[in-house]
Order: sequence, then structure tokens, then C-alpha cells
Amino acid sequence: MKVVFASCLLLPCVLGQVTQLSSNFLGPLTSSGGQYIVTQIQAANNDYKAKESSFQSATTTCQNLIKTNQEKICVPCIVDKCKAKAKSCNRELTFSGAIKTIGDLGGSVASKAKDVVDKVIGGIKDVFSGWGKRRSLAKRAEPSCGEIERNAGEACKKYQDQCSWCNVNANNACPGYSSARVAYESARNTYSWLAKVPTQNANYRVKAASYDQANFVPTSGKWSNVDVTVEILGKTTNFRVNQAINPYDSADGAVVATQAFEWWKRN
Repeated sequence: MKVVFASCLLLPCVLGQVTQLSSNFLGPLTSSGGQYIVTQIQAANNDYKAKESSFQSATTTCQNLIKTNQEKICVPCIVDKCKAKAKSCNRELTFSGAIKTIGDLGGSVASKAKDVVDKVIGGIKDVFSGWGKRRSLAKRAEPSCGEIERNAGEACKKYQDQCSWCNVNANNACPGYSSARVAYESARNTYSWLAKVPTQNANYRVKAASYDQANFVPTSGKWSNVDVTVEILGKTTNFRVNQAINPYDSADGAVVATQAFEWWKRN
């Protein structure tokens, strides 16, 4: 026997085979679903921050390692090779400007090379600018005596290819850097939706729910094809729940919230 209630304020309102839940029955779905949304946002934010912190730590460690080795290995190597080249040049060669002796040449080259090192290291400020990835460099020829005479600092950069730690691949040079970078980039993509979580209207509410009596599943005590209207984080959506639920049971609030949240992330 079908029962039709004159009011839907206190009891489920049965119209034909379709039952529309009254507002007081929607509270449990809203409460448990809202808690699910909060938990998901907090977990995502914590995981993102952890990945970001690990990457920043690995980046700083790598920066220090590369800078130290470039100053202790790369620059001295360039200086030594440039001095040797200068010695092999014509003894009568007169170096222009401030470069008049091999000692001056060494100091100038060291200064110039360090400028290059600092510029390379400076690239770490933008972690997605390509710093730390393998550089494709054309093989440089050795500087000529004339090039050293005209501009020793610039000419001696050509020895970078012959010296360790001058052209560095951070992914290979720094243990843990590559995995930390990949994890951070993955988290940034996965949790990109965090940026659009509103600071206002951060609400969640099941505004309406209805089901057909014919869709009752006796073995589980639930209904399939339950239709809901949900307000979530400033947006409203209507959808059919993709699995059987008991709309009177707060335990199934997370099922509704999960589907609503996935919709919100995509829109």
C-alpha cells in the first residue's frame, strides 16, 4: 500500500515510488560528508607541504654541494689550465689591461669563473627553470693565445668542458635530489586543486536526496540510484550516487561526499 504524506517536514515524503527525504533526514549525510571533505583537504595539504619541504631541503643540500665543489674543483682546474696555456704562448706576448703576469691572469680567471659559477647556482631560485637538468653543450675548442690576450676571463671559460663540476647535472651529482624533485612535481600536479579551495563559502551540504522504492537492495538494506543535490565549496551539483547507499545512515555520507568532491576538483 502506498502512503502519501501531506507534509514532508518531519517524515520521508513518498510520492508514487519516489521518496524525497525531508530536510531533517539530510543532517547526518551532511555532517559525515563534511567531515570527510575536511579530512581530505587537510591530508592533501599536509602531504603537499611535506613533499615541498623535502624538495627544498634536497635543493639546498645540492646547491651547497655543487657550489663547494665548483669553487674547490672546477675553478682551480680552469685556472691551472689557463695558466698552462699562457705559459705555452709566446714569451714576448704582452697581456692587455690589468693582466700583466701569470699571477694576475690566475686571479682574473678565478674571479671570472666564479661569476659563472654563481650565475649557475643562482638558477636554483626557480626550481622549474631547468636547473639541475642535463645541459647540452657544444664542445668548446681551447682558447688561443690571442683570445687570452684580449679577454682572459672570457677565453678561459672554454676549459669548463675539461674540468669536473663545471657543467653539473644535479640529478646525478646530488643523492636524493632527483627523487625529491619528482615527488614534489607529482604532488604539485595531484594537489593543484588546493589552490582553488575558497577561504569563504567553504561549505558542504546535502540539499536534497531521493530514491525509488523499487531500487531497494534487501541484502544490504540500501538503495541504488539515489539522486542528490549537493552544495560543496561554493558550487552546487546534482548527480546520481554511483553505488547503493542508505540515505538515512550517516556512515554513507562519505560515499556521497567522495563523488561530490571528485566533481568539484574537476570543475
